[in-house]
Amino acid sequence: MMKSIFGVLFVGVVMATAAEISPALKGLQGRWNGERTNSEGQRNKSVLEIKDDKMEFRALDGDGSVRFIAKGNVKIEKAGDLRALVITDIRA
Repeated sequence: MMKSIFGVLFVGVVMATAAEISPALKGLQGRWNGERTNSEGQRNKSVLEIKDDKMEFRALDGDGSVRFIAKGNVKIEKAGDLRALVITDIRA
């Protein structure tokens, strides 16, 4: 019984170590801000924050009030010569 528990813990530690952030994702770490004007002339702001392998997106109106929040997991997948940002487990 003790050996099986130790085996499961060992596999978990190995998987957690292997899941370290990819070098391509390290370049995207931080907070990204955007601002635009919609068709009605109102200014809207958006903030995308990537920390480790987690993502949070916030859409704000002109007054700074939060209108929308989404959270998810991010990873980089290689498709030939391209690298694609993949967002999964999105919760809004």
